[in-house]
Amino acid sequence: MNNQLPLISIAMATYNGAKYIGEQLNSIINQTYSNIEIVIVDDCSKDDTVAMIEQYQEQYPFIYLHVNEQNSGVTVTFEKAISKCTGEFIAISDQDDIWELNKLEILVNEIGEHDAVYSNSLLVDANGQSLNKSFTSIMNMKTYYNGAPFLLSNSVPGHTILMKQEFVQKILPFPHKMLFDLWIGFCAAGNNGIKFVDKTLVKYRQHETNTIVE
Repeated sequence: MNNQLPLISIAMATYNGAKYIGEQLNSIINQTYSNIEIVIVDDCSKDDTVAMIEQYQEQYPFIYLHVNEQNSGVTVTFEKAISKCTGEFIAISDQDDIWELNKLEILVNEIGEHDAVYSNSLLVDANGQSLNKSFTSIMNMKTYYNGAPFLLSNSVPGHTILMKQEFVQKILPFPHKMLFDLWIGFCAAGNNGIKFVDKTLVKYRQHETNTIVE
């Protein structure tokens, strides 16, 4: 771990993710940006998710696990994970994606004066094989400096977001009747902006419980 670099926290919410979480954790642990912590909140998984994370904790002390006392849903669980992050920057992670190994390095170098930054993603199947389609083919992804146009397009996928801790402190708690990534994007767009980086930095997995396109 390079402590000369600003700490980046990765906030992850998990629920019954045992099938894919190992591959995602490996892609985060092996990032070219080395000063990280991984903060995971599990929403009462019924499979081996927690046991798998605990195995990773034995080898990687920068992984922190918290388990909800009761099933609370994705927004509350992500809010809890984000609120426990201590880094200067916070990245949001789904449990079943695969990150390009330079994702954090690229995004932290691109954020500049913006509150947040996000990137393109490649759609892959359950086995991680390309579906030859990216988010830019189905969403109007761009840099936003105004909240109203952002709400009209809603084109910021939360799983690619990197944001500043000082910004996060201004927008917590999340409104629980609104998608948390929509709230983050809206607030950033209306403040110092959310920047789009036109690079494909995440493989977004499509499977039986996580599908956005046919």
